Amino acid sequence: MGSDAPDVVVELDCPVEGSVSKVKTEESPSFTPSWKDGTCVTTSPEWRNAPIRIKVLDVDFLSSEEILTTSYTLEEKDFATGTIELPLSADGTHTLKLRLSRVQ
Repeated sequence: MGSDAPDVVVELDCPVEGSVSKVKTEESPSFTPSWKDGTCVTTSPEWRNAPIRIKVLDVDFLSSEEILTTSYTLEEKDFATGTIELPLSADGTHTLKLRLSRVQ
């Protein structure tokens, strides 16, 4: 890895009607990436039945490097606050923030 910013992608397992599909964001070439794509539309009971599986990758031309692979089980408080913030580094200075919203 040189001095160039990583091309970061987030993969999220999305449970829909008993099966799981992968949602993947576009690449974000930045040291502080953010995304507006990668939406998972499902129900809160499906999220409560299985943990969210998340993979953060630095995508390069020939290969991809895993930055983080984790899982998280949603709690009622997560739906109340509307966000989940997961640490990407041991010291907690880098985090991945997921927004939860209700589809009308």
